[in-house]
Amino acid sequence: MPEQIIIRRSLEYGRQPGTYGETPTAATSTGTLPPKNPGTDNIVGQVRYEHTDLLGSEVSAQAYVQDFKTYYGYSTFFPGGGQPLIESTKYGLRLDATTPLGWTQGSQLLWGVDALRDQTAQPLADGRTFAPEMTQASAAPFVQLRVPLAERLTLRGGARYEALSVDVVDFTTLRPQFDTDGDGTPDQRNDVEGGTLTYDNLAFNAGVVFTVAKPVDLFASFQQGFAVSEIGRVLRSTVAESVEVLNPEARTVNSYEVGARVATQSLTASATGYYTTSDLGSSYGSDFEIIRSPEHVYGLEATTDLQVIDPLAVGGTFSWVKGKRDADDNGSYETPLPGNRIPPEKITGYVEVTPLDGWTGRLQLLYSGSRDAFPSSSAYAKGEVSPYTVVDLSSRVDVGPGALTIGIENLFDNYYFPVRSQYPALDDSYTPGRGRNVTLSYSVTW
Repeated sequence: MPEQIIIRRSLEYGRQPGTYGETPTAATSTGTLPPKNPGTDNIVGQVRYEHTDLLGSEVSAQAYVQDFKTYYGYSTFFPGGGQPLIESTKYGLRLDATTPLGWTQGSQLLWGVDALRDQTAQPLADGRTFAPEMTQASAAPFVQLRVPLAERLTLRGGARYEALSVDVVDFTTLRPQFDTDGDGTPDQRNDVEGGTLTYDNLAFNAGVVFTVAKPVDLFASFQQGFAVSEIGRVLRSTVAESVEVLNPEARTVNSYEVGARVATQSLTASATGYYTTSDLGSSYGSDFEIIRSPEHVYGLEATTDLQVIDPLAVGGTFSWVKGKRDADDNGSYETPLPGNRIPPEKITGYVEVTPLDGWTGRLQLLYSGSRDAFPSSSAYAKGEVSPYTVVDLSSRVDVGPGALTIGIENLFDNYYFPVRSQYPALDDSYTPGRGRNVTLSYSVTW
């Protein structure tokens, strides 16, 4: 089933960088406009086949393709300024089967394989390379076992083996990496020979769910993860002469999770605590270089939705996360992770009323907290984050064959800076959030 989405913004004003923490960026008719209008072209197609009983198993197969391109805004983050974009083409295949085992009622084995080819590049619109073109090919067979024991206990466990290769083209780093005149400032970019990197990993997971009473479950799980998503970051600031000499290591993560959930006709709620560790984390240094070091991240998440009475529902979420790394590899985790990795605490809440059939109104709130993990630093991703609150209002009414929706974003016209404009500590991204914004739409589904 093909789908094409095209989003474009026509800009008449450029962005005048401000001063981080003092003066926000401003729109100006004399500012630098990007050569391409920011926006996204996204074409997706997929074919799916399902068979409910093929040799005793329920089988499904899915093939998909995605052609994706997105243009961002102009930024002085790049030497001489520039407009970044991402171009990506993906081809994927997933085959999976669910086979009943007959050990206990509901016991089953899920097994199959994922395959992917992903060609991605991150140039600037003027032709310079930010991150080189990389083509990843991977295949990953997996098995997942589910075994209910009695009425209250369910065990889960599985394994996934992943083998992949990454082909990287020759490229020249965007930022200078070598100091040739001895003044302490890099002034020469690095030419890097491409090559092929290969990785493989066997990851395991295990979990248990215990039903305390009919609506209340307790759960715990362990899961291993494997990713090579940091290769682009490492390559774009490398001083190595070739990709194969550099050979950036893949990142493996061990995750532990415990929690409880409740589900009744009127109430659904959950609370989860998690802890993740990695021997090879990835963070930015003071000069945008990549630092690989052991790290751990831990946090709490909670959600609730309650139907108070027939026309009234309330709910909300809470998230809190902390993370530190072992900067000197002495076994002591003392250095906080930067703001692009660790956000401040966040609370959301809503009140929803359905006074009549076909008419729903919703008032929702977002509170984002503060974080000042690097009080004496002005380096990238180490900026102080101040708290803010935003309230939105929306109403949806069935009209004719469709629905009329009115939404008011930032109902009280609060002046604030989103987290993404505070933590980078950059002059050209210190941009306030949108003021009160009203939208009116009519949609028809057929």
